[in-house]
Amino acid sequence: PPRTGDPLSHHLGGNICTQSQSQSHKKKLKLGCSCGPRKSCGPRKNQRKFTFFESRDSSSREIVVYYYGSFTGRGEPIMMMLEDAGKTWTYQKQSGRAEWKEFVAKNEPCLFALPAIKLNGEFVSQTTTICQHLGNYLGYAPAKGLETFASQVALNVADIWAEAYKTARAGAGKSDFLAGRLKAWFACLEACYAKHKGDYFLGEKPTYVDFLYLNLINVLEFCFGKAFASVFESYKGLNAAKTVMKKRPAIAKFLANSAPVLYSSIAAANE
Repeated sequence: PPRTGDPLSHHLGGNICTQSQSQSHKKKLKLGCSCGPRKSCGPRKNQRKFTFFESRDSSSREIVVYYYGSFTGRGEPIMMMLEDAGKTWTYQKQSGRAEWKEFVAKNEPCLFALPAIKLNGEFVSQTTTICQHLGNYLGYAPAKGLETFASQVALNVADIWAEAYKTARAGAGKSDFLAGRLKAWFACLEACYAKHKGDYFLGEKPTYVDFLYLNLINVLEFCFGKAFASVFESYKGLNAAKTVMKKRPAIAKFLANSAPVLYSSIAAANE
C-alpha cells in the first residue's frame, strides 16, 4: 500500500492513479483510459486510505488474551477493559503452566507468567504493563501530565494485590493483614482517589487504573469476604470508585457471566 499522504484512488496494474496526472494522461482520459470515464483520477468518494504500515489482513489486528480458563484473576482487568471498549477479542484459555511454557517456547521467550495478550502481532505480558498498553490503544490513557501519577497508583494496586493473595494462600494472618497493612494501603488509595475530585481515580473519565482497582476489590471480596467488607465500608471514596465502575453496563454484564476471579480453595468461608 502507498505511504501516508499519498492520494490513493485506485490501482492500475500495480500503479497508483493520483490527482497529479501528466497532461498526456489527462488526454488519455478523454479517449477512455483504464481509469474509467471519470472527469478526474482523484480519490473515490468514501474510499479508505491505508497507511504504509497498516495491514489489510484483519487477523493482524486481532486481540488475543491468554489466561487460565477456570478463573479470571489478573486477567480480569484486561478483559473488563476490552468489554467496556466494545472490542472483539479472543480468549485463549490455558489449562496450566505446562501448556503455557510450551506456548512460550514456541512463540515468544520474553514472556513469563500469565496473563499475556497479543495485539497487532505483538505479545505483551505483566498485568499493569498490558493495561497501560491497552489504555493507549482503547482510549483509557491518563490525561497528559498525569501519566506518572497513574503509574504510581497502578503499581500500588499491584502491590496490594500481591500481598492480599499471599496472605489468603497462607491461610494465617488474615485478620492482621486486614487491620494493619490493608488499612495503611487504603488510606493511601483514598487520598489518591480524592486528589482529582472526579468519579474516577484521575477525574471524570475512567483510565486503566480504575479497571485495575476494581479487580483488586473483587479479589479482596473473594478472599476475605465479610471480614473485608467490615473494613472497606469506612472508605467512602474507595466505595464510590468501586460503585461507579460496577455500574458501567459492559462491566456489569461481564462480571455477571464470567468465571470467578480466583479458585475455590482460596475463597473466604464467610461464616
